[in-house]
Amino acid sequence: MSYPMKGTMMQFPLTLRPLLERLFPNVEIVSSRPDNSIHRYTYGEMSRRARSLAAVLQAAGLERGDRIASLMWNHCVHLEAYFGVPCAGGVLHTLNLRLHADELAYIINHAQDRFLIVDDVLMHLFEQLQNKVKFERVFVVPFSREPVPAAFENYETLLRDNRSIPVYPDLHEDDAAAMCPIRLHLAGNVHVSRQCLGIAPCCCHEWQQTGVARTQSPAGKIVGSFIR
Repeated sequence: MSYPMKGTMMQFPLTLRPLLERLFPNVEIVSSRPDNSIHRYTYGEMSRRARSLAAVLQAAGLERGDRIASLMWNHCVHLEAYFGVPCAGGVLHTLNLRLHADELAYIINHAQDRFLIVDDVLMHLFEQLQNKVKFERVFVVPFSREPVPAAFENYETLLRDNRSIPVYPDLHEDDAAAMCPIRLHLAGNVHVSRQCLGIAPCCCHEWQQTGVARTQSPAGKIVGSFIR
């Protein structure tokens, strides 16, 4: 009698799509906003918003391997970008808020970032380098009660009005443009698996984002900052 041999490889690709579909939908994410207020929602809600962001970016013309800069504090929207941008086939380029405007402008231009996602409370920092960079579109996350400038786009409005479904790109290692997105997908799987699946197997823990975005490895900047 023969038995089928099962290899040690995974049964599905280590991309973020199956991860988002398998995350604990009812586990709560607790995040501190820039105004020190507390925001709460679930992984299921975060997953839906991340997929909506991916659809918005693809509708904006994002192509595989394009860079999207983020000028944000470490909060729930930054987490959505961490998942949503790679799911759209792009690369999230988190900017260090502590750098001088000239240094940020050089880094942005060197990376050839196409889009920017920025907190409205950090617009004063963006204004210092605005004339030195060329973003095609700027998405402003509204935390204050101030209206979003007419030249830019409201992040929340875009997600609310989105009705399309993201087209998850095929990522192949022989495609040079897909190499960085592939690394982000793999890194995201590793970090989330360690933080969520390994530490909270009973799916009943609350998590809290603290501090500012990290400046080490791409995957460690957002997801790696969760604490139990």
